[in-house]
Amino acid sequence: LVCNASVADLRAKPRQGPGNYDNDDMRESQILYNEVLLPVSRRSGWFHVEATEQKRYVAGIGWTGYSGWVAAGTVFPVRTVPECNFTVRAPVAPIFADPSKNRRPLALISMGTRFASTGDTAEGGKLLEVRLARGGAAWIERAQVERRGLREEEESLRQGLVAAATKFVGSPYLWGGRSMYMPEASLGSRSSLLS
Repeated sequence: LVCNASVADLRAKPRQGPGNYDNDDMRESQILYNEVLLPVSRRSGWFHVEATEQKRYVAGIGWTGYSGWVAAGTVFPVRTVPECNFTVRAPVAPIFADPSKNRRPLALISMGTRFASTGDTAEGGKLLEVRLARGGAAWIERAQVERRGLREEEESLRQGLVAAATKFVGSPYLWGGRSMYMPEASLGSRSSLLS
């Protein structure tokens, strides 16, 4: 399965949360757009999944992905895992349906979300076209993403980690959260935002 919502809650039980940034102890973690999940079972509008990209150590088992429930409307099945070559580095980044000057955001995407580039650019390279999970494409500001897979020297990596962490200063704590505080994007039972 691949997440097709800006952010989806990974829940301890197959039931909706409060739908906002209130404390929710049933939120185990969050799944970001384009994140890959391994389905385990399905129950009336929910998938029990393993979030294979979010590793945790379980005594006696070893490293495994977080498990929990996601609303069926926030994910869709795929035959092949999408390969992504760019990661959102801005706290929150809008993506656009087209590169025109009068563009409106299609969705808000959180830091850490990954995309595959189509290779096309607009506005002299300021906008990058990216593939959407269900097909089609959108545009994102090039300054808000960075190419994945580049090896960094140890000191540069440390500086990058500190710079990324400082982007969260002042953000409210969210139990199980992996996304930036985005009150504009409803949490909880979001269905697919990027169909």
